[in-house]
Amino acid sequence: MINILLNNDYPLKGNLNYFEAYMFATTERHIAKHYIMKGNIHLFDGSKDEEKIYSMDELETRKKALKEFNSSNIEDFEDNFSPDHYSIVLIDFDDEDDNYNIDEIDETYHLILNEFSKFIKENKRKGVLVPHFFQHDRIPHLHLIYQKQESNEFVNHLYKVFGIEE
Repeated sequence: MINILLNNDYPLKGNLNYFEAYMFATTERHIAKHYIMKGNIHLFDGSKDEEKIYSMDELETRKKALKEFNSSNIEDFEDNFSPDHYSIVLIDFDDEDDNYNIDEIDETYHLILNEFSKFIKENKRKGVLVPHFFQHDRIPHLHLIYQKQESNEFVNHLYKVFGIEE
């Protein structure tokens, strides 16, 4: 059974684009850490009720998604690479049986994806979700970046949805 491990917002220092290079796996150094780029990048613009999907398979497609995400945020923030504007979230998938069944991972992924989509659209924000399912010694996990108003908003949303005490 897959357990969702929720973490507080990641305390990013410096520029957002350094973290994005890892998250979107756009440099050789970061590509080498992932042995399979599988899944889709989901870009959301809640103010327009839009979702765009990009395959993780090709480097050029990941770069295109990254460029579009950054361009869309420039509309809202002149200094759009400042981490002060964003919540950066890591959600780990832990399998208590340690077998990581791909169907269970996929089901959990879609559960989080649907909640993130609702959260972004209801709050009229911009955000991105990038799955990292195959990263050498690391357990499967999701990276999310979204425009924040307060820290830990999406994690707190998930606590409420799943009926978990914080």
